[in-house]
Amino acid sequence: MRGRSVAGSDPGGCQLSDDPVDDPVGEPVPLGFVGEGPFPTEFDRVNWGAYGCSPFWLLMYGPRAWLFAFLGAVGAEILIDNIALLFFDSATVFPAVQKLTSVANAVVLPLLVVGYAITVNRLVWQREHARFAAAGDIPAHPIPLVRYRKSTRFWTRLFIAFFIVGYAGSIWLYVTHRIQLSALNPGVGTVVLISVFIYDRVLARRNAKLTNASGGRRELESTDRV
Repeated sequence: MRGRSVAGSDPGGCQLSDDPVDDPVGEPVPLGFVGEGPFPTEFDRVNWGAYGCSPFWLLMYGPRAWLFAFLGAVGAEILIDNIALLFFDSATVFPAVQKLTSVANAVVLPLLVVGYAITVNRLVWQREHARFAAAGDIPAHPIPLVRYRKSTRFWTRLFIAFFIVGYAGSIWLYVTHRIQLSALNPGVGTVVLISVFIYDRVLARRNAKLTNASGGRRELESTDRV
């Protein structure tokens, strides 16, 4: 399908850099919609907006299966805790069950967030691509690429701002009031964040090589035609 321009959109649709904030740099790419055509390498990245602001990203772009997964994980913890409180000895069984569900969610929720951030761009693209195929043309309420890029940048920057303010506030509270918050204790969340960041850097370097290789092939083809 052809790339179609969006009325009132920014005419400078650009490829994303390998910066985690995904500022647009480089040569322009055609404007269009999410799901229009094959999945582009520029979106084969970790979506940091979805990582740091998962509830908002879920409500804006879905997919619904991930929304149900998050709700199921939280709901399962609440349900199991309440069953233990109602039907077992609250002095012995309930604290143990509560600790077990808390530990389980401390592992399950970060894994869900990571899985969502890694796959959401491709899943949203596939969903929209299926809508294009079903409609045979532009479906109702398509997602402009420009808006999707801007949303990614906005929520990524918001996540970075919250992250910096949270750590700075934790350090300030510890220095001034000796209040030590969990943010100062490196744990599973910190390890997961560093691992995801490294993985995103690997994807960025790989995508850059693929882009350069495809650009080189196009130049050779054009030279051969001449």
